Amino acid sequence: MKVTNHQENSKNFKLIIGLTYALAASLCMLEYGRPLIDRYLWSGEVGEKIDYIESPVRLTLPKPPELQSPDLPVPSKSESFTIVPNETLIKQPKALLVEMPPEIDFEIAPDTVATPKITTPPLHGFQLDRQPDCTKLLSHLREKIRYPKMMRDISSNGKVYMEVVINPDGNLNKESYKVLRSAHPTFTKEVVRVLNTAPACTPGYKFGKPVPVIMQVPVNFDFKD
Repeated sequence: MKVTNHQENSKNFKLIIGLTYALAASLCMLEYGRPLIDRYLWSGEVGEKIDYIESPVRLTLPKPPELQSPDLPVPSKSESFTIVPNETLIKQPKALLVEMPPEIDFEIAPDTVATPKITTPPLHGFQLDRQPDCTKLLSHLREKIRYPKMMRDISSNGKVYMEVVINPDGNLNKESYKVLRSAHPTFTKEVVRVLNTAPACTPGYKFGKPVPVIMQVPVNFDFKD
């Protein structure tokens, strides 16, 4: 009987599969079979039964030595003791006498520091509650100003604008004179001469009190034949 190639190949394939299964089973036994054997061996189902219970071993420790109190001398009946008070053992220091300094009389000196005088800066007319009255000042300027002869000879005209400060008492502050504009120093000199002799004005008021006020004084020098 002839065996075809197909049958031979089928036998070889089955042989290889059988060897593969056998090898796999061997590996499974090596990997998972050992724990099972150990479990059944310890429980007594596989092999001989082993008795692990042994008689306990008792150890006897030596007894620790007893503590003995030190030998202290025992006083005889003939000996006596005397209790000494603490005052005789500790020497008390002598009291220290501290000399106190003599009493010192303190006098409070009077306050010699002068209180600074607060001055109100000059105000302009629009800042006042009541304007100053300078009617006498303007009349004095019209009556006392004289045309300078030198300026008359050359027929020179011009205006002088002066700024002055009226003190709270109504008098002009001569240190506050300021020339705003002047056609010639000769005209300015004449205006200053008349202002130095001007009468007092009625001061301006702010919050019911007299205050310094800034005022402008224009003077026109106009020469006419």
